[in-house]
Amino acid sequence: MQTDKIFELSTDKRTQTFSFDKSHSYITIKKIVISSLFGHKPDEWFSKLMLSNPFFKIKCTKSSGETLEYPIMIASLVSPYHAQPVFEFQDDFIIPEQNMLNQSAFFKHYENGTIELCFSGNEDTGLKMTLLYQTTAGADAK
Repeated sequence: MQTDKIFELSTDKRTQTFSFDKSHSYITIKKIVISSLFGHKPDEWFSKLMLSNPFFKIKCTKSSGETLEYPIMIASLVSPYHAQPVFEFQDDFIIPEQNMLNQSAFFKHYENGTIELCFSGNEDTGLKMTLLYQTTAGADAK
């Protein structure tokens, strides 16, 4: 049985990198918790979230230098009625993305992956993103 691990992303720490040492190594994001560093009023954090429009940029790199990059929009996960939204994924959220597992010749060359917190609006949000994850053999946080 695997133990959940965590990492946090915010304006102070924007990236988390993982290494994939084996051919089918990956991480599975199980849960995302969005919490505010300024209070717990739902309308306050939700308006800051909408003004900043944060997203995760997932980037996986092969040994050849070729990259796979795709965004995960956080705003699509939230509702203004949550005081502290917690998002548990019913289907595994896998990095590199799920369909890469079925294309082993393509997938096995990824050496690392990065999850970066980005903004398409105001970057001074006061929001913290906590991600709970598990790793397979050969995958580890750097």
